Amino acid sequence: MFAATLKTVHGEESSAANNYVANVSRVLYFVHSHLVETNNPPKHWADLVSTDVNVYERREETGQTKSTTTNYMKNQRTLFEYILKAYVYSDPTFPKGFDLCPCVTTVTKIKLLEHYLGLMYKRKTKQLPGELFVRKTKESETLPQHTKVEATIKNMEADLPGGLTELEALFGNEGMNGSAEEKKTTCTLMISLLWTSKQRSGVVVNMTLGEWESRRHHLTSTIVTVSDHKTGDKEPASLVIDDDMEAFLTSFHDFYPLEPYSKFPSPDDAIEKICSHEIMETYPNAVIDVQYVLGLRDRFDCELMDQRANILYDEVTAAGYHKENISDHAISDVAKKRKIHHFLTNMKFQKKTIRRVLTRFP
Repeated sequence: MFAATLKTVHGEESSAANNYVANVSRVLYFVHSHLVETNNPPKHWADLVSTDVNVYERREETGQTKSTTTNYMKNQRTLFEYILKAYVYSDPTFPKGFDLCPCVTTVTKIKLLEHYLGLMYKRKTKQLPGELFVRKTKESETLPQHTKVEATIKNMEADLPGGLTELEALFGNEGMNGSAEEKKTTCTLMISLLWTSKQRSGVVVNMTLGEWESRRHHLTSTIVTVSDHKTGDKEPASLVIDDDMEAFLTSFHDFYPLEPYSKFPSPDDAIEKICSHEIMETYPNAVIDVQYVLGLRDRFDCELMDQRANILYDEVTAAGYHKENISDHAISDVAKKRKIHHFLTNMKFQKKTIRRVLTRFP
């Protein structure tokens, strides 16, 4: 009932609503477990919201911060509000009195617990500044000095060229890379990117290959626009990268077989890239025009059609589609949401790709 109410308030697909439900579920699960352990198992959900088992005190004893506690309390107070205003009347299984109205004793217990929760919430919010001060003071005493952090970052950046070269050698000789080399180089690259860009980790983690390939250049910097980087934040984030980091990322992306996800560059960019390649020294009279590039694009999309159809099939099935409700529009919508709509932008192969996705449904 709580989840259904939040869907009405926040919409069908809301990360915030899912987070609120998860927080309340954790608290109620703790209460349920306590009642079972004390040989007093709940007979109705009303028992879970009318029994005080000191959940938050116990959680804070194990390390939970008061900031987290207040967030949980906010969600629980919202639940109590909905219960007293609606659920006690709308749920036909709620305990009834002789007059077939909600049981006064049960409702009173819920109101008392709600009042106690409100008092606890006020006390916790007053304690927040003090806890934050203590935590920050302790961090300042235990965290390494800034000069040591900078020295570590410089050592990592110095290892990057060698690590990328080693990966390139492994790919060239064996077609695969050792997990140790891959993990070391990948972590070093991502930490260096975070440090130089001064962005939050979600921006680096959620940057897609399509967003990287759509990067823009301004003076000596490269700008990557990342759409999904923080829960509930609809504004895209800008990741500003210098020339050296762009070279590292370009080399890194070249090591992995991500062709199905790759977007063929625009005709102008493709012509510029081909004409600036060293192969033009061998064929100086070659004509590189739009028609030639479009032919390359068609060949590229045709070769990747099966792989892209497999990816689209996995995405639409994960989105809940099956043989009975799948359609061309559903495939296109999922591709847009998953940022792989460029799989379907080539009109020569759009219908063929969609048809191959449809034939994969049993």
